[in-house]
Amino acid sequence: MTKPVVGYLVPEFPTQTHIFFWRELRAIEEAGLPLAILSTRRPTASCPHAFADEAVARTDYLMPPRPAELAAILPSLPRLVLLARRAAADKGQGGSPRTIARLTALAVIGAVLARRAGRRGLRHVHGHSCADVGYVLAFSRLLGGPRYSLTLHGDLDVYGDGHAFKFRHAEAVTCVTHALIDQVRERVGDVGTPLSMIRMGADLDKFTGWQDRVWSAGGTLRLLTVARLDPFKGHRFALEAIARLVQAGLDIRYDIVGQGHMRDEIERDIADLGLVGRVTLHGTRSADQVVDHLLAADAFVLPSHGLGEAAPVSVMEAMGAGLPVICSLIGGTGEMIDDGRTGFLTPQKDVAALADRMAALARDTDLRRTIGAAARAHAEAHFSTRGEAAKLMAVIAP
Repeated sequence: MTKPVVGYLVPEFPTQTHIFFWRELRAIEEAGLPLAILSTRRPTASCPHAFADEAVARTDYLMPPRPAELAAILPSLPRLVLLARRAAADKGQGGSPRTIARLTALAVIGAVLARRAGRRGLRHVHGHSCADVGYVLAFSRLLGGPRYSLTLHGDLDVYGDGHAFKFRHAEAVTCVTHALIDQVRERVGDVGTPLSMIRMGADLDKFTGWQDRVWSAGGTLRLLTVARLDPFKGHRFALEAIARLVQAGLDIRYDIVGQGHMRDEIERDIADLGLVGRVTLHGTRSADQVVDHLLAADAFVLPSHGLGEAAPVSVMEAMGAGLPVICSLIGGTGEMIDDGRTGFLTPQKDVAALADRMAALARDTDLRRTIGAAARAHAEAHFSTRGEAAKLMAVIAP
């Protein structure tokens, strides 16, 4: 492999949810553009995926800085403070000591990045976050570091502040939905930076044999959710909908893949709703195990609500596996699913709507096949990792 001239920056890489980044960067490299993997710091939690060891070995962690780097940067501290004040003024929050201290710390990381990028000959760095990573890249650029681009993965409110400052100095900003592009234009305005829509994509080649799925009999439905156990993922609403259907005489089974701090609460909900024996919490599973779950299910449900969801890769994977998907209308899901043709969209927190779509799929196996096949065709046309990676490569290639 030739020497990388493009960096790929992901905060605290790798973690459980970072398999999508790994697939994207590998697709870019397979297309002929080697990447230097960068991260802000090592993750505090272990990554369960098979790629984790290779990812850690390849990643250049910016923090903590090496003693020699820190010694070289300290004389420029007054300049870093001035840049921090400039960024604070740009975001309209004034210059409180706490704000300046925080931004100065990010400017130090930016200085580390500028130095390492210079030594490695990196001409461009793509950042997969618009939170603190956006500040780090902007400060690096202002300190003579490489050009950079950013991907916005969700609502601006989720990614902190100072977006005008972060975007203004970028060569390009990609958003994972058209709705996010509109949000940037409405709330940040024209910062003179090109905006484009590029999703993360899914590895559709994994789902060989999806056409040979053995569907459960009519009146029976095996549901699946792959999502961390966080409140905004809405597991409670799916459980309430399932409880209604069980009371109506339908045989519903529900597999939940994912781990998180809500596990105890979800276990209590399962017991309170009389669903013990029907719902299985599988915890964290490897990528291959997730594929097995997707190929064994009859339908996929993601009842998320609030902020934090944009273009869920779990939905792309479920559609790629030929599954009918029931999903909240949230973020960009309305762009991903043609309601009633390639899946089902429901209002957020609407238990009755969830139960209605689940019941329709439970009773009609032909509906499952029709929706599932249309979902797969849509995924092939719009959600391929290689296709989306090629779009990003066109943005970041020198």
